Amino acid sequence: MSFQRLESRDADDDGALLSSSSLGLRSVTAADQQQQQPEDVEDEYETAQGDGRDLFSSGNVADSKTPARPKFTFAGLSIGQGHGHGHSHGGHGGGSGGGGGGGDSHGGSGQAHHGHSHGWFRHSHAKDFQQDHGMGHSHDRHGHLVRMSAIAKFAQIARPERTMMLVGAVALSLSVAVNLFLPYSLGSLLADAAETGSNTTTTTSNGEVREKTSFSTIVNMTFVYMAIYVFGSLMTSTRAFAFSIAGERLVRRVRCALYASILSQPMSFFDKARSGELLNRLSADTDLLKHTISLSLAQALRFLVQVIGGTLFLFYLSWQMTLVLLSVIPLVALGGWCYTRKARVLSRTLQDALAEDATIADEVINGMRHVQAFGRQDFEQKRFTTHLNATYKYAHKLAMSTSIFMGAAEFGSYWAVLMVILYGAHLLIEGQLSSSFVTSYILYAVYVAHALGALSHVGAELSKCAGAVERLMQLLSLFSSSQAADSPNFSLVEELSSVDIRGYQPRDGLRGLVEFEHVCFSYDTVDTSISDRAIEQHTNSHPFTTSHIHHPTTGEPMRPSSGRSKAAGSDRQVLMDVSFVAQPRMTIGLVGPSGAGKSSILQLLLAFYAPSAGSIKIDGHPIESFNSNWLRQNVGYVSQDPTLFCCSIGDNIRYGRLDATQAEVEEAARVALIHDFIMSLPHGYNTIVGERGAKLSGGQRQRIAIARVVLKNAMIVLMDEPTSALDAESEQLVQQALEALYKNRTCLIVSHRLDVIRSCDLILVFEHGRLIEKGTHQELQGAGKTYSKLLAIQSSS
Repeated sequence: MSFQRLESRDADDDGALLSSSSLGLRSVTAADQQQQQPEDVEDEYETAQGDGRDLFSSGNVADSKTPARPKFTFAGLSIGQGHGHGHSHGGHGGGSGGGGGGGDSHGGSGQAHHGHSHGWFRHSHAKDFQQDHGMGHSHDRHGHLVRMSAIAKFAQIARPERTMMLVGAVALSLSVAVNLFLPYSLGSLLADAAETGSNTTTTTSNGEVREKTSFSTIVNMTFVYMAIYVFGSLMTSTRAFAFSIAGERLVRRVRCALYASILSQPMSFFDKARSGELLNRLSADTDLLKHTISLSLAQALRFLVQVIGGTLFLFYLSWQMTLVLLSVIPLVALGGWCYTRKARVLSRTLQDALAEDATIADEVINGMRHVQAFGRQDFEQKRFTTHLNATYKYAHKLAMSTSIFMGAAEFGSYWAVLMVILYGAHLLIEGQLSSSFVTSYILYAVYVAHALGALSHVGAELSKCAGAVERLMQLLSLFSSSQAADSPNFSLVEELSSVDIRGYQPRDGLRGLVEFEHVCFSYDTVDTSISDRAIEQHTNSHPFTTSHIHHPTTGEPMRPSSGRSKAAGSDRQVLMDVSFVAQPRMTIGLVGPSGAGKSSILQLLLAFYAPSAGSIKIDGHPIESFNSNWLRQNVGYVSQDPTLFCCSIGDNIRYGRLDATQAEVEEAARVALIHDFIMSLPHGYNTIVGERGAKLSGGQRQRIAIARVVLKNAMIVLMDEPTSALDAESEQLVQQALEALYKNRTCLIVSHRLDVIRSCDLILVFEHGRLIEKGTHQELQGAGKTYSKLLAIQSSS
């Protein structure tokens, strides 16, 4: 895989790509490679450049021009810009004017802030969510039910495919028309065949004498009918092809938009989300959507047209008998309505359970070394089986409901046909109808009954898909306004006016001045999954709402989330009143015990999170005023366990700057002291490193990561424990590479090994989230405080 051009790939490759990206997204974000999503294959739907595109409009997903009208509305999300205010009407919502435009949101759960209004369309889980918030049933206080039907959603997201779907619909109508002709043609042939015999004439009921239909005429008519049926078969093939292509194009575009949405989320989202759930939405949910568009929706339209057309023929033949036939429809419709409500809830629950299964499998596979090292294969097998059994229960309930409804609907249809046969037999015996008429009518009745039964089956499939569609729409709707504005993919979500909202981007780059002024940072408790409730918590919160993660098993705090506001009584201060200044080209060392808040300093400088108090400035400008992606392009980051992608060594280094030449890549590798090793490999820079760099040692991966940052040539470099997991020889090589990296850059280094930071221009000592000491190595070693104690401990070990 080359990062110069990511080609389209099949579903398995898409899943592997997302898995790799989700594991290394901090490195991706730090390197500002969020724009590296699979490119759309160019076709008539995606070459248009123009104005007014929405999320599913034509054109390349990463590029579009800014339209004049700054308004975007999609799936209950209304975003406006200008002067005005936002409104949220419903059982749970609020609004404030801020500095933005207006939008209205009606729903059980809505929130408007800073001119943005979020109105969530809630279906199966609206009741659950509102009950958790003490809100009662799924209607809001004004009595309005917030629900967008699956058909409406399909029509909205499939809009760019209207040409192909129109072709499919026309072909479908023509093929159905041919099918409607079948009972009439068969009845006519049977009537004509009954008249053939030795006599050449026959007498009608009114005494008129006319010639009988000859066998040769019947044969000729048969060929005519055959030609009509061949045409119908061609139309059936056209219909199948058109809807299949529309489905494939749709799922490709949705996957690309989903990937863009995932890449554009703030880091706090990935603290909550799990890669298995995201993979499930990107693959399984979109596959279900494709199946619905290409097959279920086409069948639904076909059977609906058959029912309507067949019913019109039946009324034309005998309205009395047709009323008998249609007497069962109200009961079938009532049953279908009840089933649809139940199936939507069960389908949604089943999809969530499947996502949980995928998450467990993903975690175990990625941690297989540890699973086998602890001998926990049997434990993990039992855990996975337990979850599968729970998933099976949901699937069993859904299958039971579906089978009961389909069986009842089919029985009702054929019961109506039986009543028609009895009534027709009575009229035939009484001499009021001819046998050919009864034959044609019964054929039409069976035809309509079959279409009704099939329509109930397709309706069941559409109901199952509704849950998946909602899940997809929620993930696509997770773009907050600030993230969308900062993201290179923001044109997928909202088209904004010419007002510059992309943030500060100095033309001359960064000088490297970093200032922390009384910075505080805290955690908040959030869910660790991307269930519906977690998504709503994430989306309905301010983009800079504080949140922190507790491990679901140990209860220990995990990664921080961004935050300007804190939940009273539920926060834990990670940083408290931290102030320091890093002058341009100064090397700063951050030391202290584990959990002192050192790594959080780097996370804040990468704009992954925002402080809850105080300010951070770069070159005198508040960090929140920068375009976050531009800022990350100009900040280098080397982590303790660097992420390498399953591609060549050259492409992994080039990830720092995609337009770098081979000579520049090799020069960066020389600075990082990894060039000689690479050239000793059989394939040199084209050597594939394996998943997450599994074919390389820790020191080799670390030096490749350093080469990546060298190639990036950032003025600010952040390093988080770059040598902690290395042996002495590898540490020496990495240390030499780091010293080359320090030159003419502002560097902040987090390290437990004091040898790494001895030569730093300034050393900051942290303890319990506070900056307790600062100075050079010479100044701190004789102070008799925390630094000198740490130095004594390491010197004696």
